Amino acid sequence: MKSSVAYLKYVDIGFEPDPSTHVIASYRACRAPASHLEGEAFLGAVAAESSTGTWIDVSTRNARSADISGRVFFHDAQNEIAKIAYPCGLFEAGNISQLLTVVAGNAFGLADLRRLKLVDLQLPESLARAFPGPAFGAGGIWKALGIGANQPVIGAIIKPKCGLSADEHARVAYDAWIGEAPASCDGVDMVKDDEACTSQSAVDSDFYRRVEKTLAMKQRAESLTGRRKIYVPNVTHSNFFEALRRAEFVRANGGEAVMVDYVIAGCSLLHALRFADLGLIIHGHRTLFAALHRPADFGIDYMVWAKLFRLIGGDQVHTGTPALGVMSANRNAVLDVCRAMREPEYAPSNPAEGSLPQPFFGAKAVAPICGAGLDPLTTAPLTDALGTQVVIFAGGGVHGHPHGTRAGAAAMRESVQAVLEHRSLAARASESERDYLRTAVSFFGKFDKQSPNDGERQNL
Repeated sequence: MKSSVAYLKYVDIGFEPDPSTHVIASYRACRAPASHLEGEAFLGAVAAESSTGTWIDVSTRNARSADISGRVFFHDAQNEIAKIAYPCGLFEAGNISQLLTVVAGNAFGLADLRRLKLVDLQLPESLARAFPGPAFGAGGIWKALGIGANQPVIGAIIKPKCGLSADEHARVAYDAWIGEAPASCDGVDMVKDDEACTSQSAVDSDFYRRVEKTLAMKQRAESLTGRRKIYVPNVTHSNFFEALRRAEFVRANGGEAVMVDYVIAGCSLLHALRFADLGLIIHGHRTLFAALHRPADFGIDYMVWAKLFRLIGGDQVHTGTPALGVMSANRNAVLDVCRAMREPEYAPSNPAEGSLPQPFFGAKAVAPICGAGLDPLTTAPLTDALGTQVVIFAGGGVHGHPHGTRAGAAAMRESVQAVLEHRSLAARASESERDYLRTAVSFFGKFDKQSPNDGERQNL
């Protein structure tokens, strides 16, 4: 039988850890009904298995291992919140894989737990500064596009998600960039690949050919509109060498940005891309996060991934939308994630639920990205909630316009103009002779904008 005595050595309720010398992790934790562990030994099991211990006392334990052991220092049994302090000596500075192995590793398989969810993470300066932080950050993105900080960046996601040839992809991107120019409004600032779009030879969409052709169309769009445009190709690959080779190809062909599916590929690929220092804006897509975040009993809250993204050095990241669109969304949780991406020192709005502060020690602000189910009519409520330093991507909201991609992209541009003029898009459309704008308001107005589960605590 596992030893409660061995595990209880890792429990020190009331201990006050120094945040400058410890990593603090908060968990939602509950003992399994069939567990024979006594008292808070089930929490000690988490600290032990995450740091230096095991299920029984061992003769090889020494003073050095004791010094770097995790310690459970807080437990709110009613709300099932526990906090563990891990001494800095347990960690290899700059090694994101080892960090996650400690705070989100083997302990999640313990049979004595009915619930274990990593809620939040707080890193001390010595470990936070071991990561480079964003090269561009939000300010660098706005500067690269040559637009003022008082207006949101708008983008289009290529649709269908996969299936277009390289030539078709490039043409759709061009249409999204130019909108109804030169006769009327131009289109979006950015165009990005979908998260599943990498290199599909079956549909004649080789990555290198697609990037070459799309970047050539970007130059044409810039010449026509007189505006800077950015293409964000997806370089994600399970082979890091290939992912880096693709990023280098983007740079060599005049690209300014790359996208990485940073949860599914791992923060390690994000780290490698940042250290390659290619002079490219790094866009983080969070696909896979929901499989880890949404389960109530086991998983990792998205706040953890978002904080790590900023510390490692991505520039813009998907944060979710504040209860708008097609994805599960808790408004307050999204607002907190956005604050953690922007503020020099994040202070949580809900510490009672296990949220932790995080100073960012000079790391540049990251631009929040909103997407999924957005259209021209969601620009105003998004900027009302998040301010104008936000990147808004629409897929169906551009290509689903009854008059096509160019009309949808121009309507997105008009929605930004309406925000800048402090007017509703409907009011702007009512005074406009532009049919694409009036059509956008009437057509997209038929669709429900509200995420249906805003109140669910476990959803983001």
